[in-house]
Amino acid sequence: MPNTGATNNPTGINGYGVKNYLPDKILQSILFQYSKEWLTVPECLMRLCIEFKLVIGKTYLHALNKQFNVPSPCKPPSEDIVTQAVLVKVAEDINQEIGVNAITSCLSTEGMPLP
Repeated sequence: MPNTGATNNPTGINGYGVKNYLPDKILQSILFQYSKEWLTVPECLMRLCIEFKLVIGKTYLHALNKQFNVPSPCKPPSEDIVTQAVLVKVAEDINQEIGVNAITSCLSTEGMPLP
């Protein structure tokens, strides 16, 4: 039988169907928020599914995090950057009342999660 150019998949849809992804800016802000909340991968996937009806896998979530440069506590910034950020927070605390956990959570909410 000669090849007439027809394919076995004329619609071009593979897998589970068409996915309706959020715009990049919205998806980026959502992933940054999840990073600030220290969510695990399964928790991120569950929240994306529940809140936005977006069903993706671990591999694609990792690719999105890499694409948008989402910070991760598993891969913290360099020691110099962390030291400088902590020193700035300590300098802002005139009465020296903020503890280690408070500084860590404050830096995490500002987009620099620490282990």
